[in-house]
Amino acid sequence: MKNITPIIISVALTLLLHSPLQAQETKIGDQFIIGTPIHHSYTHIRFPQKNFIIKRGGIADMKQVSGLAVIVEDISYDRNGNTLLRLIRKDHGKFFRSYTHVTAVMEKAIKNGELKRI
Repeated sequence: MKNITPIIISVALTLLLHSPLQAQETKIGDQFIIGTPIHHSYTHIRFPQKNFIIKRGGIADMKQVSGLAVIVEDISYDRNGNTLLRLIRKDHGKFFRSYTHVTAVMEKAIKNGELKRI
């Protein structure tokens, strides 16, 4: 009897920790908020380089994107198994007045606080 109790407790904890309620699947139409980066630039949201933004007539100010609400337009996967999200602005405006969408690596961006679920 003493040997069975720890086994039952460990099985119950294992089932509880691996329950599907904790994993939220992202689907097209989900909304996120762009957070502030840990470093001085975004590493997991793939914004264009500043020189390309300026070349297309945009304003290369990264402070503008912090706090923006975005919508998932498309979901794809790279060869490493990372989930890539194609994001558009919720107000259907353009990023930096020149780009309609940006791409983000979902797992890493959420982990580093660059993307937050609404």
